[in-house]
Amino acid sequence: MTDVTTHALAPPWHLPGDRDSTLIDYLRDEEWGRAVTMLRDVITTDTTEPKWLLLLAYSRFRDACDVMFDERLPAAQEALMLIDRAVAGGLSLDEVTPFRAEVETVLDQETRAELAVLAKLPAEGESLETTPLDLLADGAFRLWSAEPARAGALFEAVARRLKAETPDTSVTASIRAGLCFNDAGQFERAKPLLELALTADWSLPHLRQERSLAETAITALLMNATGSEFEALWLLATVSGERLKLPFPSVWPNQEMLLKRCAEVSEFLKARLIANRIEESRDTLPRALSELIAHVRLEER
Repeated sequence: MTDVTTHALAPPWHLPGDRDSTLIDYLRDEEWGRAVTMLRDVITTDTTEPKWLLLLAYSRFRDACDVMFDERLPAAQEALMLIDRAVAGGLSLDEVTPFRAEVETVLDQETRAELAVLAKLPAEGESLETTPLDLLADGAFRLWSAEPARAGALFEAVARRLKAETPDTSVTASIRAGLCFNDAGQFERAKPLLELALTADWSLPHLRQERSLAETAITALLMNATGSEFEALWLLATVSGERLKLPFPSVWPNQEMLLKRCAEVSEFLKARLIANRIEESRDTLPRALSELIAHVRLEER
C-alpha cells in the first residue's frame, strides 16, 4: 500500500489552520475515517489543490480497504475521480501511477464480484425461495444503495427462510429490510420491520454484536416521528442504550441525523445532549456540524 510519507502524499500540505499536524496524527494512527471527515470539510467541488485531493482519495480508499469493506467499490470509484482531479490540478501522472494501479485493481475485483452476484439473482418479482441464502444476503447488501426497495425484498426473503432455524438472524435481516424500504421512501412498509428493534432481546450473543443496528433502526423511526410518539421512542431508545451499555445515540451518523431532527422539532434539550456527546467523542468536527451545535445551544437559551 502507498506510503503517505513519500512522493505526492508527503507533507507539508498547507491545510487551513493547524490541520496538517492533526492529519499527520490521523494517518500515523490509521484513523482513516477521521482523516476523511477533516478533508471533506476543506475540499469543495471547486478545490484544485492536488495534494488535498490525493489525500482524500488515499484516506477514503484505505478506510474502505481496512475498515468499511462493503464500501470498497464506491470508495475506489471516488478515489479514481479524485486522482483525475489531482492530475488535472497539476500533479504529475508518474507520481500517482502506483496508487492509481492499486485503486484500479480493487475496482476491477469489486466490479467483477458484484456483477457475478447480481447475475445469479432471480429477476425482480420472481420467486426467491430456492435461491441460496448467502447469495440473497450478498445481493441485498450490494443493491442497498442503488436499489434499496429491491434490496429490502431480498432481506425479507432471507428473514422468512431463517425464522424457524435462527430467529435472531431473522430479526436482523428483517430490520435491514426495514432500513432499505425507509431509504427507498417506503416508510409505511418499513415501520413494522424497524419496530422489531424495540422488542428484540439485544443482550443475546448474536444480537448483542448488532447493537448498532438497533440504534440505526430507532433513529429511522425517530426521523419520522413527532410529539408524543417522538418522546416515547426516545425514552425507549435511552433505556435500551443504558441496558446495553451503548448510550443513545452513539453511532456518529445517527448522532448527526438526530441532532438535525431535534432542532427541526424544537427538542433543544435532547439536541444539547447529542451535541455534548458529539463533542466528547470527537476531536475534530466538520464546519456545518459545529454551526448546527452552536445553533441548538443558542435556541435553548
